Amino acid sequence: MEFSKMCRGWALGSKKFKCDLLESEGLLKDGSFEKVRMEGQDLREVNELIWESVVARGLEHAEKTSTSLKTDKKSAEWKVRIAAELKRTTSAPSTWIAQKLHMGAPQLVGIYIKQWERDNDGLKQK
Repeated sequence: MEFSKMCRGWALGSKKFKCDLLESEGLLKDGSFEKVRMEGQDLREVNELIWESVVARGLEHAEKTSTSLKTDKKSAEWKVRIAAELKRTTSAPSTWIAQKLHMGAPQLVGIYIKQWERDNDGLKQK
């Protein structure tokens, strides 16, 4: 009776279940979109899960917490490194990055990244 609801969307389950599913399929390891064949709401959801995974790895690498996102400077180097990684490896828009990392206006994301790259001889976070 609820079959039509079950046949919609790419996966049914919690956010963690969907992240685990993407990881098991190899989609969350490097942010690759080569295997993703979705569109509309499903693609938006998968994209956000991938972007959030990059942010989580960046926080872990920088030894920061989600609280640090709100309390540290908008242009904190560790935030800029995460933003640069998002820009380099995903399709995350500056609006999403600025909001998620608490970096202020979206146009500042690109400015911070360019300045960071210039200060670090063009090196990018790997």
